[in-house]
Amino acid sequence: MLGKFKDERVAADPAGLIRSSRVLLSGRPEMTQAGNITVDATLDATGLLCPLPVLKARRALKPLAPGAVLEILATDPGAAKDFEHFCQTTGCELLEASEQPGGVLRFRLKKPG
Repeated sequence: MLGKFKDERVAADPAGLIRSSRVLLSGRPEMTQAGNITVDATLDATGLLCPLPVLKARRALKPLAPGAVLEILATDPGAAKDFEHFCQTTGCELLEASEQPGGVLRFRLKKPG
């Protein structure tokens, strides 16, 4: 199955929620680095309400290697507390929690290991 990216095939994500750091079919490059943080995968959880962003993040982290960074984009205002608690209970490191233009919240989690 052809994914959202020019040079990627996606089989394990039929819902199309996980994106790797590649170039989108629209031709615009996806942001992969901010400061010293390199993002390995991005989960678009915008429009989803609690507890879905956290549940989908848990699922998205499973196939990633230990030490990989997952970026989550969400719009649920409760997601900040949810991801803080998620990291405390799973051992993930919350590298970044910030608000982007348009009210989108960005979280970057580092998988333990």
